[in-house]
Amino acid sequence: MNETLTVMTDCASIAIFDPDVTRQYEGDDLDSFNFDNIDGVKHGLFTGFRLGGDGVYQIRFCDDDLLADERDYAVSVIDDLRVLVKSGTVCVGGYGLQNTADGYPSFSVMPGMYRLTIYEILWDVSPKWFRDDSVPPADAPADFVVLFGRLTGDAAYYRPHQALRLDTVYLPFHDDEPFLFASSTRRIGIEVGMTLQSSVIKSPTSAHGLRLKECGIELYKADLVHFHGLKRRDRIRFRVTAIDHEKMMFCGELVEKL
Repeated sequence: MNETLTVMTDCASIAIFDPDVTRQYEGDDLDSFNFDNIDGVKHGLFTGFRLGGDGVYQIRFCDDDLLADERDYAVSVIDDLRVLVKSGTVCVGGYGLQNTADGYPSFSVMPGMYRLTIYEILWDVSPKWFRDDSVPPADAPADFVVLFGRLTGDAAYYRPHQALRLDTVYLPFHDDEPFLFASSTRRIGIEVGMTLQSSVIKSPTSAHGLRLKECGIELYKADLVHFHGLKRRDRIRFRVTAIDHEKMMFCGELVEKL
């Protein structure tokens, strides 16, 4: 199994379920978005997790292990969840647990009980994939990876002490690194030579009287070699020539006015 689904949510949550199982569920708590308190989740029938906000997310489901890039940027995990599959179809949705497959991304597996381990992948802190237009590049890892392993016997089990939420906030060089695994290949933060976009702002402490608004992965202000021909509110693209983490400042040279 290796399926990557695009899931949209305006409920800041992701639900994972077999609609045949939810349709037969007799509890009256299926429409709750607090998955921790749903009896069917506690009994291992279906599951879900909460996010930090609404949006469109890429979720990869596999029965193997994390890929190298996913392992480098994995920051949090929910382990040992359960999903019961009767119909052979697993639906993934951003609008809570439903009793229909209509309109929901899905994939096929053999019927049975499955154990899920869900990883959050914070790939956008890497210069390999960061884009200041916020459009994920085609080769970026998924936002979440769900390891899907089939179980045998009476395997329904839930760990109630686990919060079903994946929401890591991290700024490189501001916060302690949250990564789960040691790595010799992980790269974080803006690097010299990269191009960024920003807007010109006033700065009474700058020799030019101008600076650039916070930008990049670290959200640092930036100073240009010169501001000739630029004025407040101009939007520009610049090339990073130096980085001062103590002053939280990029230094750069103008590439073009946008």
